[in-house]
Amino acid sequence: MAFSLKYTSLLNKQKIPIIIAWTVIGLGITALFAGNLFTVTSNNFDAPEGTDAYKANSLLSQYFPEREEQTSHIIVATSLNSNILTAEFTQFTIDITTDIQAEYGSKLVSAQGYFLFAGTEFDEFKDNFVSEDLSTSIIILTLDGDSEFELESTEVIREFISSYEINSFKVYTTGFGELQTDTNHSIERDLATIDSIVIPIVFIALLILLRNYRYFPITVIPIALTIGMSFALLERLIVITGIEIQSFVPSVMISMTLGVGVDYSLFLLTRFREERLNGKSVDESVSIMLEHAGHTVFTSGLTLTIALIGLAFFPITILSSVGIAISISIVILLSINLTLTPALLLVFGKYIEKVRIVDEDTPSTIPETENKQILKRGFFYRVGKFATKRNSLILGGILLLTLPLAFQIANTNPRAETAFFSPRGSSSESGFQLLEEHFGPGIISPVTLVIVPDDNDAWGENTFEKIEDFISQSIEDTQLERINFNSHVSVGGIRIGYFLSLALLNPNPADNNTIYHSQNAINYRNFAPQFVNVLNDSTFVEIVLPVDPSSPEAADLLKEIKVIAEETLSEGFTFGFTGITAESSDMISSTYKLFPLMILFVVIGIYIFIGVMFRAVILPARLIATIALTISFIYGAATVVFEYETVLNDIFPALDNISVTFWMVPIMSFSIILGLGIDYDIFTIERIRENIWNGMENDEAIAEGLDKTARIITGAGIIMTIAFGGMMFSSSYILVQFGFVLSFSILMDTFVVRTLLVPAIMSYAEKMNWWPNLPPQYKNTEMNKSEK
Repeated sequence: MAFSLKYTSLLNKQKIPIIIAWTVIGLGITALFAGNLFTVTSNNFDAPEGTDAYKANSLLSQYFPEREEQTSHIIVATSLNSNILTAEFTQFTIDITTDIQAEYGSKLVSAQGYFLFAGTEFDEFKDNFVSEDLSTSIIILTLDGDSEFELESTEVIREFISSYEINSFKVYTTGFGELQTDTNHSIERDLATIDSIVIPIVFIALLILLRNYRYFPITVIPIALTIGMSFALLERLIVITGIEIQSFVPSVMISMTLGVGVDYSLFLLTRFREERLNGKSVDESVSIMLEHAGHTVFTSGLTLTIALIGLAFFPITILSSVGIAISISIVILLSINLTLTPALLLVFGKYIEKVRIVDEDTPSTIPETENKQILKRGFFYRVGKFATKRNSLILGGILLLTLPLAFQIANTNPRAETAFFSPRGSSSESGFQLLEEHFGPGIISPVTLVIVPDDNDAWGENTFEKIEDFISQSIEDTQLERINFNSHVSVGGIRIGYFLSLALLNPNPADNNTIYHSQNAINYRNFAPQFVNVLNDSTFVEIVLPVDPSSPEAADLLKEIKVIAEETLSEGFTFGFTGITAESSDMISSTYKLFPLMILFVVIGIYIFIGVMFRAVILPARLIATIALTISFIYGAATVVFEYETVLNDIFPALDNISVTFWMVPIMSFSIILGLGIDYDIFTIERIRENIWNGMENDEAIAEGLDKTARIITGAGIIMTIAFGGMMFSSSYILVQFGFVLSFSILMDTFVVRTLLVPAIMSYAEKMNWWPNLPPQYKNTEMNKSEK
């Protein structure tokens, strides 16, 4: 209490400078830098440093720098009748390639398609670009540019297509640039829609919970300042340090700041209001608010930050950027709520809650209805009493409910299939489905095997023999066929031996150059050199997998191919595999290797921090155990919902088209569930501790504490559930899964763990909850026993 009084006194003296400083600094840096954040975020998904894919990318960058920056766009056209090979499609092919050539010039590396090859030296390859039933055809445009250019060119290609009048066929664009563009747009659009619905609901709920519209600005100001300042600081961090932050992160920052900001405002303002209605002065109310609700906000805020920092240690920008960005938001939000919010209350508190101060000789002027509400013990008091009396029943029942689902975690199959990156109904999804049906999914992103011979002779006999050994062995040991391999050793499903290549590449007067001038030789000279670099000291093999390149099946197939490469190319060659399959496989495996260490780091950090804040040993262990139960229940439930057919498939259509768990969902949601769950728990136990230290008996203190906090936590939990639950109606499969995990974990924590399980366990533990810092009544009991 002494510290809170001193701190309140300091705030009272400096309240005007504090308000001015936060306003000027916050609005200033927001105006200068926040708007630039969206221009400096990234869409790169690079393989983690040190992995095989990272090393292979380095080889590709060193020997084939032009390929590192090349991106492919696949245009899929499907006939409305039965035959795509019409005059209209011919004209479309000419128009789109001509327009792209005019737009990008030399950046257009190649254009491949049925009518682009027909009647040319590549005529024999034209059938690779039309389906067997002639209903669908593809055009592949390869452009020279980085990932940002890939997204820009995606939009340009789509604009050109939309400008054409097309009658006899439908056109879709797909490729990883298109998938990423559609996913980014879908996530940003859906989050904006969700926010537009949720924000009014949130503030209406705030008004209901606070019962006074004058508190509204004191809730909005910290949230608005936090969003602006965190955007500005993150923008400066990116510019100064060069770290990569994913483009979807600002939207996540807004959602998290809104949710957590509402929680913190409720914790602080409801306690301030309670003390004012009890007749305390503004200064006293602020001091008590900071001592108890402020302690809760400080502890839960830093706990959430510790949990999020765990994400920052992953060597994958899509995870680390979320941890870094949201940690910045939480620290700023925490600072504002513990300085600006009490300063505003010290200045305007007497106008917000108009009551007269109560002393011993002055009767209370609190309205009779308010008095009844304060003194009345409500529904949650009775729930608390039930939980403390029937603690064994509750513990057993919740364990019986949780364990069967927890065991389902073993059946979780985290994957990264291409379907996750294509929002429902998008052009990229429709295009990929047609591609998968008629041409095979692997064409969207072939595996690239980069090979560097020790003798620096990519055209040498030894190189030909070893690459052929690799291809032949792969065909024999896996489901691959020769048509799946393209290189200067194998073209269009045809093996090209070393001596045949010499005949195709070099004139031979002895046979009047018959072979050299043949159509096959011309095709080979036009096609094969692209697989060898300009110095002729390295080559690559392109492998089109017959499965989704992002799927575990592709990763398993790649493992088999890697073993064969080790057997055939380990002597005399440096080599590596790159592409989406290699990168996603390494990304998932390296992340899940680090996941247990991240959990250990976060759990130990939170245990130590909460132990210090409450000066207890058992309490933080109990707190972590109950959150672990929530996480086990939710992850098990998520496995059942995502990977099996359930009634939820009828409610949320996005669950119909996918039967696996997106690999990032368990990892990214872990920190958020942990932080938010502890947030509510700390708010409850802070009030219980206050009751016990005021001399209340254990079970009564628990029931009373639950009654005092339940309305606020339940309201906050419902608000957060609405905020996250809206994601389940998104067209993005990723958001649907995140929405399910986060919203149902909050429901579980709000209505089961915090309402029933925590009171039951604390009733069992009694004084051990606080050991070794025992409450006064327990210390007195111990002293009496020792005296006797």
